[in-house]
Parts: sequence; C-alpha cells; structure tokens
Amino acid sequence: MVLPALKIFVYGTLKRGFANHHLMEGYAAVEDCVVVGGLLIPAHRAYPYLRIARADILAYGSADPLADLELQARIGRSMETLGGLRAAPDGAERFAVEGELYTYRDGREILPRLDALEEFHPGRPPGASNYHRVLARAGREGSRVAWVYIWPENKPLSQVEPAEPPHLWRQN
Repeated sequence: MVLPALKIFVYGTLKRGFANHHLMEGYAAVEDCVVVGGLLIPAHRAYPYLRIARADILAYGSADPLADLELQARIGRSMETLGGLRAAPDGAERFAVEGELYTYRDGREILPRLDALEEFHPGRPPGASNYHRVLARAGREGSRVAWVYIWPENKPLSQVEPAEPPHLWRQN
C-alpha cells in the first residue's frame, strides 16, 4: 500500500535549532514556508500558539493517522485543482506566519508523536487539548495544505496576547 505523503507546518519549538526539533526525525524534506494567521503568546508559557481564521481551517485532525493522511491527500488534490483559493477575510488580522514545512513519506508514526507532545486529544471534551491539529493552506499562494497545531477555538483569547512580531517566533 502506498501512503500519501504527510505535510506538517511548524512555527515554534519543533523548528530546526529549537528545543523539540529532535522529535521531527524521519522526514523526507523540509523547507521554509508560511501559513496565514497570527502568533499568540500565553502569559504563563514561553512558546507560541498559532491562531488561524475558522474560514481557513480545511479539516480537523482525528485520532486515526491513516484517515488524516488520506484526508490531507484528498483535500490537497482539490486545492491544486482550485488553484489555492483563500477564504474571504473575517475581520481577524492575518500575517504570513513563518515556519517550516516537513514532508514525511509515512506519517503514521509522527502524527501520534506530535499529537502527544502538543497534547492534542481528539474525541475528548472541549478544553482537554492544549492545541488542536487542523489542516490549513500553506505557502505564499496557499495552494498547498499541511497539518498545523493551533490555539483551540474553545479557549478564550483573554489567556494570550499577540506575539511581537506577530508572524515570526523567536525564542527568548
């Protein structure tokens, strides 16, 4: 069985040169990339969260890595056909958030590893997850798709403040 390639966009401690990069082992390729959104910093944490507009979320991650790989491939093919259309602005400030796009030939092992690190628990009650994993448009034209961990929609924004700058996280 040939598995679809997995694409993961990272913007914080998983990037090259940062504390959790060792967890990214096994990738086939890595490249600089952007996702449209804005970075947030919680008062009690030293690492960022990405917030993207609900209209820019293409799908939500599940507890089934194989199903998520197939979903990414299917939506990715659709995005190529549509030419990377972006959702209409919804009033939220948006920036080209800088990060890295990782490609894995087999994502069945990396997704559960990263889900555990990011405390993403699909199927549990709201508030149980530290991050949500969503499928979003990636690249300057938005014609690619990648999984990305974001600030959960059900968590209040009063717990975070915009990062400075809002598009690039630098570890203090």
